[in-house]
Amino acid sequence: MFLFWTHITRFDIFNLQEMHKYCILNGEIELTSNASIGLSDLALLRGYGIFDFLPVEKGIPMFLEDYMDRFIKSSKRMKIPMPFSKDKIQSFIQSLIKLNKIEYGNVRLVLTGGYSENGFTPSGTPNFFIMTSNIVTYPPTFYENGVKLITINYKRDYPEIKSLNYVKVLLERDHLESSKALDVLFVHNDIISESSRSNFFIVTDDDKIITPKTYVLEGVTRKNVIKLAKINYELEIRDISSQEAFEAKEAFITSSTKGIMPVTKIDNQTIGTGMPGNTTKKLTALLSTFKTDYILSC
Repeated sequence: MFLFWTHITRFDIFNLQEMHKYCILNGEIELTSNASIGLSDLALLRGYGIFDFLPVEKGIPMFLEDYMDRFIKSSKRMKIPMPFSKDKIQSFIQSLIKLNKIEYGNVRLVLTGGYSENGFTPSGTPNFFIMTSNIVTYPPTFYENGVKLITINYKRDYPEIKSLNYVKVLLERDHLESSKALDVLFVHNDIISESSRSNFFIVTDDDKIITPKTYVLEGVTRKNVIKLAKINYELEIRDISSQEAFEAKEAFITSSTKGIMPVTKIDNQTIGTGMPGNTTKKLTALLSTFKTDYILSC
């Protein structure tokens, strides 16, 4: 359940390579198969770098302004200078989508710490690259029946930065596999923050929607769900205890690739009825309409 793979033939691999044939490295169009950065880059030596990841639907980079704002904030907080302006990066993204003929897929932005002469201190300009990739899919049953999360005692050091560091969840992959869980849920001092790649929400018995406020990455899908929830429900952004989550009527996670995905089990505790609830379903429909309206507006 941790990783979902589809059957890929040699013909499919060739098509994927052709679809994502080009990337942009330091402002220049390169063949993805040929592009590279040097071994002394601090992203490789120290994990010093940031990234962002945004979906493309019908050839439109979704909520581009929001993703760009977060990427720029991450660079400032990580103290890595951005080598290009916001407008220039947006034009790179648009050009690459057209060049690779992406109708549905994803765009990944990566900014590294740059090269270092002593292996620790940045000594040059950061490396910056943009790649496209195939759309991420999950089995329909994940949405029809919900998924399981497992709690682990952890909080990220700099959750407001979308850094390259995903070591914690990668170390948990055997645990996830044996537990038949999709992902982890970070808990520290009995306060839930987020999943490793998603934001977390619960729904109470009186249909109040609550999402954590501390130690969380400000997800773009989270932002849009909060906006929709405020219009249609009572919403609180505050700390959530483990017990509150276990006793919730509904729970769900949000991300750029998952959208809204129901959570029906946390550890060995069934959430609500053990099936996706009406509030989760309604928000999913509202988000779908919201995305359609965005595409039509572009």
